[in-house]
Amino acid sequence: MNNLKKIIIVSIIIISILLSSSFFYFYKQINDKYPAPIVEEIAIGIPFEYSFDKNFQLTVTAFSILDSDDLKKLDEDGDQEMNNDDQERVGYLVKLKIKNIGKEKSTIENQEFIIQSGGFTNGSDMFYATLLNKDVKSGTYDIGEERTIVMPFTGVRSLFSKKNWDNIEKLKYELVTSLYPVEQKILLN
Repeated sequence: MNNLKKIIIVSIIIISILLSSSFFYFYKQINDKYPAPIVEEIAIGIPFEYSFDKNFQLTVTAFSILDSDDLKKLDEDGDQEMNNDDQERVGYLVKLKIKNIGKEKSTIENQEFIIQSGGFTNGSDMFYATLLNKDVKSGTYDIGEERTIVMPFTGVRSLFSKKNWDNIEKLKYELVTSLYPVEQKILLN
């Protein structure tokens, strides 16, 4: 019986060593295969080449924060009531200049851009995007074509801690246009 206990203990130790060394081996393999992204931090007003599609040059020209009342006014201009859940909301407007610098007609999928601040992350609000960019019919640009659009983002109170909600305008925000292999983020404030 005593020998059986020793065999079990030794077996557990050997299995633990094998599992932990396998974990570290595969962890190193994955990190070697996918290195950390290159981080590009860009200020408002600085043109930059969009890392996901080199045919486009982007420039963030303005950033503003809207409260629930401002969003309700925008809702009134739209076809439907978007603020019907009685939650307090916050809106973010990013004015973005997009230019096709490529040698052919190209399309940009800017609805994939996200806004983030600490633990808060959200994608573009397509209802407000349509409402604020009525003259923009598509994301396809001719050679040399340049447009300025407003990218709206929204967040509801439940996505923020009380401390962050009370200081919503003081938080640091970033517009993230790509995450890997180059993490491009525009510092909005």
